[in-house]
Amino acid sequence: MVIAGFNKIDITPSPGMPMAGYINRVGKAIGAHDPLYARTMYLSDGSEELVLVVLDLIRIDRELYEELALSIERSTGIPREKIFITATHTHSGPEVSLDLWATKELSNVDRELVASYRKELSRAISSAVLQAVEDTEPVELMISSNRVEGVAVNRINPDKQIDSELLALIAKRLNGSIKGIVISFSCHPTVLGPDNLLYSGDLYGYIAREIEKTLSRVVLMPNGAAGNVSTRFSRKAQNYEEVIRLGNKVVESFIDSLHNLERLSIDTIRIIKKRISLRLRETPIEKLIELKERVIQELEKARASGASHGTIRFLESNLYGIKIAIERHKKMSSLKNIDIEVNAIHIGDLVFITFPGELFIEYQQNLKSLKKNRRVAIIGYANGYIGYVPHYSYGKELTYEDLVSIIDDMEYTRIEQTLSQLLTPTL
Repeated sequence: MVIAGFNKIDITPSPGMPMAGYINRVGKAIGAHDPLYARTMYLSDGSEELVLVVLDLIRIDRELYEELALSIERSTGIPREKIFITATHTHSGPEVSLDLWATKELSNVDRELVASYRKELSRAISSAVLQAVEDTEPVELMISSNRVEGVAVNRINPDKQIDSELLALIAKRLNGSIKGIVISFSCHPTVLGPDNLLYSGDLYGYIAREIEKTLSRVVLMPNGAAGNVSTRFSRKAQNYEEVIRLGNKVVESFIDSLHNLERLSIDTIRIIKKRISLRLRETPIEKLIELKERVIQELEKARASGASHGTIRFLESNLYGIKIAIERHKKMSSLKNIDIEVNAIHIGDLVFITFPGELFIEYQQNLKSLKKNRRVAIIGYANGYIGYVPHYSYGKELTYEDLVSIIDDMEYTRIEQTLSQLLTPTL
């Protein structure tokens, strides 16, 4: 018998914090359009247990994960290795990283604001998890699946097929009512742009709140393999009306999926952890500076010739990426490797694979092609953050994602092989 508990808590900070996600954003947060939440789930089959926390934030760097997990462990007694913390990747939330992964260089005042907010997060989230544990009751676990069209698009090549599945784990009480929901979908939730100075959960925040309003249940919505998937080519504007238009497509798809629920064949939980050391990319700073000048020239020519919005946006993204890569190079020049942890959460014949970064959608597509009689989804941005991990199928194509990636491209195949191995629960 599986027991489950759910909870959510408001984590919206005060105005005045630096915002995360867009390097070209000017100004601090002036308020909130909609609340930011921490949503939590506790699950146990009697011999194994896990905590899943989904935050309406940009990322969870490894140091922040350790702070939050330690606080949860002290509050609940649940070991850190059973705790999974992820971010929806909203670009309309506060900055939460202090060093390498901060969107912009932070002033001393801003560092103090971020450090203070991180402490507030630790207290709030440990309390939310404790309430989820205290809220547990027996449940049956169900799966729903549907497709979402017209929202997520490959932002490098919009003609390339992506994984548009909306996969959900639904915990039902023994009387048949819904206890709580976890929804997996892969898409950069970046409908709102750099001009926005209001905190917002953006696309994922809206979807979760709308389903919660409809069903009166907590809805966790972790992001998936969203590295090269976004609304760049599907959105008609970058405002909240567009968040609603696109979000409703996902909400309607999920509600429709409730008519065809599939019960998990077994109710056992198994957690598999795998640690790997990845080589970091070694790009000479001179090459990055040379590349920056070349892209500036190409961008000027494109603007002068009246090139399409898509072409100009592509070049702007590349220039943005090069600037980030140059700054990151200064901070990481002495490092050769980075150690990461990937996890497989086997819940019956459903597998959630967690990864500390932004995988390209092709990694998830590959896993689903191998699924070995299991339903599978990636939970990205989880238990750490190493940035973008492009896929080897793109070769040497120059893209923003490849420019800002810190991972040696010779490691992409090994990453895919490691993820595939996690599909087998006897690993």
